[in-house]
Amino acid sequence: MDDELERIHRLFGALSEAKWRRACKPGVSAVDVLTEDVFVPSGADELAIWLELTSPENYDSLRRYVEYWQRREINDYAERLHQQLLFEATNRWEQWNALNGI
Repeated sequence: MDDELERIHRLFGALSEAKWRRACKPGVSAVDVLTEDVFVPSGADELAIWLELTSPENYDSLRRYVEYWQRREINDYAERLHQQLLFEATNRWEQWNALNGI
């Protein structure tokens, strides 16, 4: 894994850790948080990491990261989250390109 993929990997790990922190908060159903079908960033930390991962500047690196992991065996949670991130990143990248006439 090159430096860019390592950076994306660290961000992905930070997002997962933030989700675990949310799941462990008092009054929160850990089961609901950890089994949600669609990840929706909750709180400033999750949102900041999500926005960083899906930023147009990170589009190519995120795409390469997802492709890297598609060639390996990963769990369903990671695969779903990769696809959600890539979908959001693609949308943001296309909007950025349209706004900048690219």
